[in-house]
Amino acid sequence: MKTERFSHFIKKISGSESLPLEQSIFNISAFSISAFAFIGTIGNYLTGLNFTVVFLSILSVIATFTLFYLSRFKNKYSSSLILYYLISASAILGVMFFFNAGVNGTVSYIVLMLLNIFVLIVSEKK
Repeated sequence: MKTERFSHFIKKISGSESLPLEQSIFNISAFSISAFAFIGTIGNYLTGLNFTVVFLSILSVIATFTLFYLSRFKNKYSSSLILYYLISASAILGVMFFFNAGVNGTVSYIVLMLLNIFVLIVSEKK
């Protein structure tokens, strides 16, 4: 029963079965990153981290959820949307690196995770 609900939830996030696999992966990753960034924002605030880190976390929630919304509900998935995703993630994580413990923080792991996602969603030509 729980497996069916989870499967139904993932299908709702990824979109219809007629969408390309890359777009489904993009939708799932953008939604997941939005959810984790939201949880991270609350955690950053409650632990009393620097306000800049909290602000950047809020900014990442807004950016990733907006991209998810455009891809999933407005069907605006394109190379440009992937580029916006890459630029916004790089900019936010680049600044956050200096305010969130540098190489001892989680930013390096997140960058590697995002690179793996981009390898899955970008076409072979690019």
